[in-house]
Amino acid sequence: ALSATVAALVYDKVILSCEKQDAEARVEGVMSRVAELEEEGSATQMALSQLEQDKEIMASEIKITAVQKASLETKLRALQGQKAGLVERVHVLESGVEALTSIVEDLDAGKGELAECRAALEDAGSAEAVRASALGERAASAERRRAH
Repeated sequence: ALSATVAALVYDKVILSCEKQDAEARVEGVMSRVAELEEEGSATQMALSQLEQDKEIMASEIKITAVQKASLETKLRALQGQKAGLVERVHVLESGVEALTSIVEDLDAGKGELAECRAALEDAGSAEAVRASALGERAASAERRRAH
């Protein structure tokens, strides 16, 4: 009976030894997995840190873009004001061109009238010259008669 008890104890010891080795192997597996998870957690933490930095950079870029947008909008308003001023100037210039065109047309008409007046004066001058010549001849003839 003692040898059966010893055999049972040896058997139990062998089984416990196997279970111990199995438990130690599982602990090593768990520890290995914990180490892997810690590495993954570290990599994830680094990735999160990088994402946070990227987020801050993007936020800064968004602020810069907003400032640039506001600046461009201000420039656009200024250019629209300049455009309105230039459009007004164009209207003024167009009115001036219309007035000058009217003046040129009046001057052209006056030129025609002036040419007609010159022609009339020349005709009148020619007629006057003919009269003066005739008067001159009469005066010369009268002088000759007096002289005789």
